[in-house]
Amino acid sequence: MAIESFDELLAQLRQRPEWRDELRRLVLTDRLLSLPDNVDRFVVGLTELVEAQQATEGRLEALTAHVQTLTQRMESLVERMESLVEQMSGVATRTDELTGFMIEQRYRQRAHAYFAPIARRIHVLSGDELDALLDNALERGVLQEREAQELRWADAVIQGRRDGDPVYLVIEASAVVDARDVERAASRAALLAMAGVLALPVVAGTTVIPDAFRQARERDVWVVTDGRIEHPGTAA
Repeated sequence: MAIESFDELLAQLRQRPEWRDELRRLVLTDRLLSLPDNVDRFVVGLTELVEAQQATEGRLEALTAHVQTLTQRMESLVERMESLVEQMSGVATRTDELTGFMIEQRYRQRAHAYFAPIARRIHVLSGDELDALLDNALERGVLQEREAQELRWADAVIQGRRDGDPVYLVIEASAVVDARDVERAASRAALLAMAGVLALPVVAGTTVIPDAFRQARERDVWVVTDGRIEHPGTAA
C-alpha cells in the first residue's frame, strides 16, 4: 500500500503503534530518546536534595537554638561572676578597713610599749583633749579651722616627754605603710607644731615599703614596726 500524503501517514501511524516506535527511533537521537528517563532521574535527585536541605536546615535551626541557650547561660554566668567579684571586692574593702582599724587600735592601746623609745610618760589624747589643744591654737590664730580638722584625722596624737621636755607624737598607722602615710604624718606634725609645741611625725605598721623608708628619711619621720623603731636619721 502506497502512502500518498502526510495525512495518510498520520492515519497509518495511529493504526500501527509499532510504526510510531520505529519512526521515533529513526527521527530522534538516542540522547533525545533517553531524555524522559533522565528528567525522571533528575526530579528524583532534586527531590532528595530538597529533603536533605530541609533536614540540614532543621539541624541548623536546632544547633542555633542550642547556641542561643548556651549564650544565655554564659551571659547569666558572667553576670553572676561579676556580682561575685563585686561582693568579693566589698569584702576585701571591709577587710582592709577592719585591718586598718585593728592596727590603729593596737598602737593606741599599747602606745606606751611601741613608742617608749621615742618618748616617756606617754598618754594618748582623747578626742576632747585634742580639741582643747586645737581650740587654744584656733583662739590664738596660729591655726585655721581646716588645719585643725586635718589634725583630727590623725590616727592618734600622743603626749609624752622627750629629754625632759613635753612632746607630741602624730601617728599614722597602717598595716602596710606607704609614702602617703609618711607624707600625712609629716604634714600633720608640721601643723601641730604651729600651735607652739614640739611635734614629731611617726608612721607605724606591720610592713613598710622601701619608698616609705626613703621618704621617712627625707621628711624626718620616725618609723615604727612591730618590735622595731627607725630613727629618721637611720631609716633606709
